[in-house]
Amino acid sequence: MIPADGIIHKRCLLMDGRGMISGMWQFNLWKKIRIYFSHWYGTGHSALNWRENEFSISIQPGPSENTPARLGDIKNPPPRLQIVNQLITSSSEDEASLYFSIDGSNIGYLRGVVQPNASPDFSLRCAVPNSALYAADELTRALRTDGIEIVQEATVGSSEKEKVTVLDIHRSPPLSKLIELFLRMTINMYGEVLLKTIALHTGQSSFHDAPTTILPMYIKRLFNSENLLAGVAIRDGSGLSRSNRLSTYALAQILFQVQKEAWFVDQFHEAFPTINGLRMKSGTLMNTVAYAGYVLDNSFVFSFMINNYHGDNAVNMRKKIWSVLDTLK
Repeated sequence: MIPADGIIHKRCLLMDGRGMISGMWQFNLWKKIRIYFSHWYGTGHSALNWRENEFSISIQPGPSENTPARLGDIKNPPPRLQIVNQLITSSSEDEASLYFSIDGSNIGYLRGVVQPNASPDFSLRCAVPNSALYAADELTRALRTDGIEIVQEATVGSSEKEKVTVLDIHRSPPLSKLIELFLRMTINMYGEVLLKTIALHTGQSSFHDAPTTILPMYIKRLFNSENLLAGVAIRDGSGLSRSNRLSTYALAQILFQVQKEAWFVDQFHEAFPTINGLRMKSGTLMNTVAYAGYVLDNSFVFSFMINNYHGDNAVNMRKKIWSVLDTLK
C-alpha cells in the first residue's frame, strides 16, 4: 500500500499511541512489570496494543543444579531490548520472571529459576514495556524491508500538530473473535482493555474506576437487583489481582442468566474452550484451581473454586473436578 503511494523516503516514524484510552499503562505496586511464565502474564496496555503486547524468550536449564540457565531465541522482541540473564537451574518451587524498570529503560532482568527437567520448547511469555513503540518499531522494520528508507528509529509522541494523511486502516478482529481469544488463550490484557473501552463508550465510569464500576453495573442490570453484588468484588479486568473476590454462587448465577441473551449461543458459549468434553473456562493460581461453564445437553451450569488445597497437585485436583462433571454429562 505505502510504496504504491510513491513514498520512498521517511525521516522518522512517529507513532501516536495515546488515542482514546491514553495514559492506561498499568504497573503493579513494585514499580516494575513482572511477567510470569505459564499461560498468562501481567502486562501494561494503551489505546494501541500489538501482538497482545507480548514477546517470548526460549530458555533451557543449565547442565546441573545451580548453574546458569541458557537463553535461546527471542520471538518478536521489543525495540532495542537488552536482557541481563540471572536465571539459575534449580528444582526449587520458585519461578522465572522478567523485570523492567518503570523509567522506560529497555534493559530487562531475568530472575528466578528454571527446572532441570524443563521441556525442550520451554519459553517465557513476556510483556513489552511500551506497546505503541512496539508497533512503531515493527512497522519501521517492515517499511525498510519493502525498500523505504527510514533514517531515524521509531518514536512515540503526539501528532496533534502534524499534518497527516491516512494511507491505510488496519482494524482489529470483531468483538466475538476477541472474546474467543480472551477465553481460550487467557489473554488477560483483553479484559482490562474491554472494560475501559466500555467505560469510554458508555461514559459510565472513569478509566481508573472501570473494573470496580462497570461489572457491578452490568450485574445489577442483568438481574434488575443488587442482591448478587454481595458476592462480587472485582479490582481489575484481568483477574490477576489478589484482591478480587467472587463467589461460586454469583458466578453460576451470572452464567445461567446470560443464557437468555441473544448473543449467548453463537458468540459467548462458542467462545468457551472445550475441556474434558465440556465448554468451560479454567483458572489456576498457586494452590488454587477453578472451573466454570456449561453442560447444555442436560441444562447444567457449574462453578468450582478450590482454594488453599493441600496434599494434592493441580493435575490431581483437575481430575477430581472432571470426575464430578462427568456425572453431569
